[in-house]
Amino acid sequence: MSNDKLAEQLSKLKEACTKWEKELETYKKWASENDGVISIGETIEITR
Repeated sequence: MSNDKLAEQLSKLKEACTKWEKELETYKKWASENDGVISIGETIEITR
């Protein structure tokens, strides 16, 4: 595999990770804004 192809794949992977990290933070914020506590049900939803 060429270095360019590998660099392109790594860049796409970093973008996907960044997207999912932001999504996870959104869920965490949503869960804690409801009542200030992340319940078991909310934790399951976040983890999913």
